[in-house]
Amino acid sequence: MRNRAEFNALRQLVRDVLHAVNGDIHAPGQKGIGLGGWKQDAPGRYNANTTTLIFFDTAAHLPVTPGFLEGAQTVSQRIDLVDANAFNAVASSQFFDTAARSYRSGCATAVGRRFQ
Repeated sequence: MRNRAEFNALRQLVRDVLHAVNGDIHAPGQKGIGLGGWKQDAPGRYNANTTTLIFFDTAAHLPVTPGFLEGAQTVSQRIDLVDANAFNAVASSQFFDTAARSYRSGCATAVGRRFQ
């Protein structure tokens, strides 16, 4: 059984372009793909920022989902390469309603592994 704070996500990092993210904590069709940019800050360290649109409200259904309002989510992430095939990351996130008022914030950690 997954911890209620864990969810699956796919992050695609493309050299010099953008990155995309999508996860499984939202209702089907509720959240668009997250798009943003990233840059290298130091050898083996990167910063990435994404914005994702949330298309409609959903009620809370704990422990699965806290519920979301129509609006947007922003994520700022620091990514540290472990080696050529893995990374660790820390992130902060904010959720905004359609009037651009922040209604939730949080933090997260992530691990990644290259696949082909």
